[in-house]
Amino acid sequence: MTMTANHIASFFQEVRSFNALYWRTKIENEQEMFQKFKVDYENRKPEFEALRKQEAPFFNLFEILNIRHLEETLHTPMLHHLLDPKGSHEQGALYLNAFLKEVLGLSYTYEDIEHLVLHEELLTLYGRIDLILSYIHRGRKKLIIIENKIYAGDQLDQLQRYFNYARMIVTSEQDLLLIYLTPTGSQASTQSMKIAEQERLRSLGVLSEKSYQEDVIPWLSQTIEMTSSEKVKQSIFQYLMTLQSL
Repeated sequence: MTMTANHIASFFQEVRSFNALYWRTKIENEQEMFQKFKVDYENRKPEFEALRKQEAPFFNLFEILNIRHLEETLHTPMLHHLLDPKGSHEQGALYLNAFLKEVLGLSYTYEDIEHLVLHEELLTLYGRIDLILSYIHRGRKKLIIIENKIYAGDQLDQLQRYFNYARMIVTSEQDLLLIYLTPTGSQASTQSMKIAEQERLRSLGVLSEKSYQEDVIPWLSQTIEMTSSEKVKQSIFQYLMTLQSL
């Protein structure tokens, strides 16, 4: 074996020795860190258990009842109640005003309108509409129709029928907001309304797609901080957890 070959063999032997030392030292250090963590955890275990008992971080009534995907049982009634200034949440127009501004992009609030009426699961000759807000603003009748879709398919001409119903009530298309609300903000199918009509209404600001992830969660996250009632806060917090799992 030449001198060069000996040098190369010696070099690789040193590399192997260094590598073995590195990993032995790393394992020993990690074992030491783990032992310290284990001792610290055991010492603080009663504190952690007391905190979990107090906070119950994984308790969620909506998950327990297995209704997180049910729009008629959970989501539509929840929206209806929060948007009602006279709801038992006792927070007045807090949620409605934030919804009008942050979700719908309107410039007026509850204080600027008259004769507000909310309908949930309203049965009409044009179909059962999930949620309707009707009111008077500056002397004109206004309608906000919310079609709530939680993993449900569109019915035949569903959005078109709701639009036709609204046009019998309001004077102009501009007095109507047709909201298609889904977990991710998807558009309605052609079965619900023809694409050309969807595009026309969207260009006029009449039809708008909203999502639980991008619109409802931020809306509720904002208003929960301004909610005075701890009971209502906890309910909204659990509902937010449910929405995040949709």
